[in-house]
Amino acid sequence: MSELPRARVVRGGERRVGPQGSVEVAPEQRPHRLEPRALPRALVWRVMFGGPFAVIGWIYAAFFMAFALCGVLDYERLVRVNPDATVTGLLLMPSVGLAFGIFELSFALRALRLLRYGEVTRGKLVAKHDTMECVSDGVVSAQIQVRTLTFEYDVGGKTYSVTVKRDETIPLEGDDGEPLLYDPRTPSRACTLDVFPGSLKVTDRGELEVRRGTAFHLLISPVLFVCLLAATVITSGCGR
Repeated sequence: MSELPRARVVRGGERRVGPQGSVEVAPEQRPHRLEPRALPRALVWRVMFGGPFAVIGWIYAAFFMAFALCGVLDYERLVRVNPDATVTGLLLMPSVGLAFGIFELSFALRALRLLRYGEVTRGKLVAKHDTMECVSDGVVSAQIQVRTLTFEYDVGGKTYSVTVKRDETIPLEGDDGEPLLYDPRTPSRACTLDVFPGSLKVTDRGELEVRRGTAFHLLISPVLFVCLLAATVITSGCGR
């Protein structure tokens, strides 16, 4: 899960004349969701472990943790081949993949909060331009056209502006505005629904409708990593 875009205030709240001619700013009224939305487990797993860096990181961590476990199981032979080998050194490579996974989790937790407590609103498209960006999977590189869109939305008398990037093939919702989710505590944190997995849609009641599905395969690498790590720690402790 990539970092959520950050909006900026483009117009302030309404001003009114107070007693003795003083100018007062109308207080911002932020709606608060009393109960969090119930999210399907598959959606939670997709957000936490389905990002590109998360998938690569957890596979990398599990793969090299298997090598670390093999090294601990045959530690005496490993030391004969490489006298400088240590258990800490064996754990260095999987820790790189773990760092990628944890890095993605930090953004995923923010996204899950927005999904559970975020308020739905409509954003008005105010700017649009297309750019060419280079993407690579480590083997093949390609140029793709990315559309940069700027939306404005109103919360508590203030107008916020948020810019998002999306594939040009994803159509806009229509003339009534693009559905957005924003954090009631921090209205400047908002994004369009297509940022999230699960093909989210807004119902007539203003609630989120999530496409059902499975994401069990995304748990294989993290669970395998944890099991291999536990086995490595237990084996290295018993071998002392």
